[in-house]
Amino acid sequence: MIPVGNEIIVSQNLVLSIDYLARQGSACVELVETIRRSHLVKQRQVDRQLAHLYRHL
Repeated sequence: MIPVGNEIIVSQNLVLSIDYLARQGSACVELVETIRRSHLVKQRQVDRQLAHLYRHL
């Protein structure tokens, strides 16, 4: 679940950059979904590795 709100990200490198990200916006929703899928893929890999290890004990 995505909290309702907005993010303002300020970074200061060679130039001052102020980025605005609406949590309800499509970009944020896609990013959260991509991260969730990435976590699922990594968890499946760990599960497969553990199953392989247990089979060979």
